[in-house]
Parts: sequence; C-alpha cells; structure tokens
Amino acid sequence: ARLDRAQGGTQSADALRGVVARAIDDLDQCFSIITALLRIGEIENARRRVGFAVIDLQEIAADIVDLYEPIAEAKQIRLDLLSGNAPVPVYGDRDLLIEVLANLIDNAIKFTDAGGEVSLSVIRYGDGARLEVADTGIGIAPEERQAVMNRFYRSDKSRHIPGSGLGLSLVSAILRLHNAALTISDTRRRESRPGALFGIVFPPVPTPAPPPA
Repeated sequence: ARLDRAQGGTQSADALRGVVARAIDDLDQCFSIITALLRIGEIENARRRVGFAVIDLQEIAADIVDLYEPIAEAKQIRLDLLSGNAPVPVYGDRDLLIEVLANLIDNAIKFTDAGGEVSLSVIRYGDGARLEVADTGIGIAPEERQAVMNRFYRSDKSRHIPGSGLGLSLVSAILRLHNAALTISDTRRRESRPGALFGIVFPPVPTPAPPPA
C-alpha cells in the first residue's frame, strides 16, 4: 500500500527511499515470521530428536554470554554468567538449546533499560540441571505468564517494542521437545522494576544415553 501511494504521488527521492526501506523492513518481518512458524512446526513434530546427544549446558551458556556481551554493553546493561566451570550435562539438541538461550537473553536485554542487569546461571539440579535467565526489566504480569508462550501474543508492557511475538513460542516448543519445565516469576532486584526470571529444569541424562537415531 505504501508503494502504491508512493507511485501515485510526487514525493522526493529521499521520501521514496524511505518508503522503499520501510517496505523492505516489512517484508523481512514477514519472512522472519514464516521462518519461525516453520521452525515451530518442525520442532512440534519431534523430528529434531534425531540430533540429541549429551551436551554441556555450561559451555553453551558461556558461549551465549560472550556473544551478547557487546550488545548488552552497547545498551549499558551488565550481563553476568553466574556459574562455575564444572560441566552441567543435559541430553538434547545443541543448536536448539543455543536458540533457547539466545531468545531468552535477547529478550532480557531488549526489555531492560540502560543501567540494568541481566544474568544467566546454570547449575546441577538433583539428577538434572537448572538454567535461569534473570533481568531487572519491565517484567511479565502473573496473569500473562502463560499467555506469552502463545504464538503472536504481546504483553501490554511490550507492545511498543518491535517483535513478532513468536520468540517465546519457539522457546516453549523446544523445551517441550526436551521434556524440560519452564517457570516465569519476578526477580524484584529493584524496587521500581519487577524484572523477569525464567527458570528451566532439565530432566536427568538417560543412562546410558541413547545413541543418535
């Protein structure tokens, strides 16, 4: 529609370039949504279990923090890895778990103001593992914590922030594939901001771990 209006008007070259740039951004957003929906469908069909193996969740967490540290620093947000050096084994798909952590850390940085904090921790939890992503951002209201996992849902606090509303749906689908349990709560690290705490509990590694299919 913007392109149609631009063709029929007498806009300047700069204005036309702006219209084209916005149209390209809209197309990119559409492609991103389609790609995310296809990924969710693939994961929900459990086809990715063929790539399961014993992996070190601690190593993945360290890689994600290294990747996002410059992004957090540019926004004046402190990003910490609150874990030791000991391996924390889980049974799953490495690429998919990287996607989970990337989505959660990206969201935490996106919804936290300058001067805030984001942390990632990985610990052994009984015979399994527990991962936590915490921030000092706008938080998620208790009545919305289940709904944010639905496709395209945007919480009232986040509607002004760009996004497709599919990131947490993808996270939820991946965690179901791994039989991992997700909880969302407040952090209350700062009085003025409730923050958000995403806690994920992974089941024990099968003994012996099944060979790749």
